[in-house]
Amino acid sequence: MAIHHYKSKAAHLAVMAELAWREYNVAMPEIDIGDDIFAVKDSSGNMWRLQVKYSQAKKLKKGYSGTFGVRHDQLVKPTSPELYYVFVIKKECGNWFYLILPRQALETHFTSNKFGHVFFNKSLKKEVINFHVFFNDNGEVSYSTGSKKKFLTDYLNNWGKIPAI
Repeated sequence: MAIHHYKSKAAHLAVMAELAWREYNVAMPEIDIGDDIFAVKDSSGNMWRLQVKYSQAKKLKKGYSGTFGVRHDQLVKPTSPELYYVFVIKKECGNWFYLILPRQALETHFTSNKFGHVFFNKSLKKEVINFHVFFNDNGEVSYSTGSKKKFLTDYLNNWGKIPAI
């Protein structure tokens, strides 16, 4: 088994631990057709679907970068309950960083700001979008669209993006 499989599973478990810490009941579906984690707020019965994407951190002069692949068909299809993407990067031992993005917000960055690069994945037989994200040493998170920089810092470790009720 490739090392990436171990690290991806560790990222899934780290997300589940964060959600359990925040008093969500969490589970992994037995059959993976796009949802990695279900989170349920037992007090309300509300449920959220999460797709976890892990990237190995690549060291840069003033921070790190990571690339996260998302299926195009999944990104553009609204669902109920809504899907949340959690992009996970681990810079060094013990330091997980999470970008928590509602599907609609990520789709808006993709369509309006030209965030991401689409390619055809031969093994999946589907279009996939690679999102290249920069994490600088000052705590800012961004991506480039040509000569412009767009920020995703509001989504960094912001578990409030997943409603509590």
